[in-house]
Amino acid sequence: MIDIEKKILLGVVFSLIIILSIIVKADYCMDNATISRNVTINGELNIVEKPCDYGCDLNTNSCNPAPYQQNMILLGIIIIMSVGGGLLIKWARR
Repeated sequence: MIDIEKKILLGVVFSLIIILSIIVKADYCMDNATISRNVTINGELNIVEKPCDYGCDLNTNSCNPAPYQQNMILLGIIIIMSVGGGLLIKWARR
């Protein structure tokens, strides 16, 4: 019985760690073109900066994807929905 409770407690602790690591993000946008991260190495605080080629999104604190990537994702969704709709219509006519 105690063994099961320990396993459940460990599962809850690991789940909380994973959730907190997703929620707490160390990256932040300095301006519309640079994303920064605070990194501590041997007790010394360093700021690592990375340029964003297509701008920095201030809401998500991440670099914006390239426009062609957004268009390819949209095109892929349209193709998948078209094929799925065609298969659904073909299945419904049987």
